[in-house]
Amino acid sequence: MEHIALGENVMLSWDDLVMDSDFHPIREGAMEKPVSRPIMIGDDVWVGCRTTILKGCTVPDGCIVAANSTVTRTYQEKHCLITTSGVVKHNVFWKR
Repeated sequence: MEHIALGENVMLSWDDLVMDSDFHPIREGAMEKPVSRPIMIGDDVWVGCRTTILKGCTVPDGCIVAANSTVTRTYQEKHCLITTSGVVKHNVFWKR
């Protein structure tokens, strides 16, 4: 296990899965991939229901992760709407 960091005012919905590890080594040819890497979720992030965030990912401040999405990479842009396909909207804001 590595590290999962949640910023301030993060809202996680139900049935979300945040995994900083594969829990087993994966081998590609002669090279073994890392089993775990940290996850960083910024301030004011809203993660919709049934979302999976995998190892090594970063979700920047102010982003919304759409329901039923899988996050597999690091994003740089703040205040965007993220889906499994990537960023689909820019300059988004939300409040409780």
